[in-house]
Amino acid sequence: MNQEVVDAISAIIREKYIDRDTFQEIIESVFLKAIEKRYGIS
Repeated sequence: MNQEVVDAISAIIREKYIDRDTFQEIIESVFLKAIEKRYGIS
C-alpha cells in the first residue's frame, strides 16, 4: 500500500479519535458492500 495512503488514514484515525478496530470494521464493510454491488450477492 502506498505510504501516503497509510499516512492519510492514520491521520484521519488520530484526528477523529477513531479506534483502529472500529476503523477496520468500517473498511471491511465498505469493501464488502462494493463487492456485493459489483458482483451481486451470492
